[in-house]
Amino acid sequence: MGFVGWGSVVSQLILGTITYPVEQKLIDAFEGDRATQGRITSSVRVIEGRHHPLSGMWWSGVVTLGPGWIVLSRKIALRVLEVDRSEPRKPKVWEQYGVDFEAQIIRVRTEGAVLEWAVRPKFIDWAAGLVGQQLAPE
Repeated sequence: MGFVGWGSVVSQLILGTITYPVEQKLIDAFEGDRATQGRITSSVRVIEGRHHPLSGMWWSGVVTLGPGWIVLSRKIALRVLEVDRSEPRKPKVWEQYGVDFEAQIIRVRTEGAVLEWAVRPKFIDWAAGLVGQQLAPE
């Protein structure tokens, strides 16, 4: 392994700081396209009660949203009874490995559990509003 000169290190630092905003804009555009389809990247975890197969560990991925629903996968759907935005919070340092570090964390209540739901600030109003809607009984 050869010597890495300072010019190479400086170039990598400069390129990293130049390309980060471009990468972030591409990610934001991609997320915006998904949001028009009712899909966003978010994280959930159980903080009270039980909602199998979720636990106190963060589950992260692309979710599909609908009035009163957060669908995590084909086998995991959360019927949301209430969205509580009274005490939003940011992820703690130790949570940033499983949650977007920019996310806003709010609480949602299902039939058997209270969960924390982490959503990027860009989508929090829209997502909480959509999921907070209750379907009218037929």
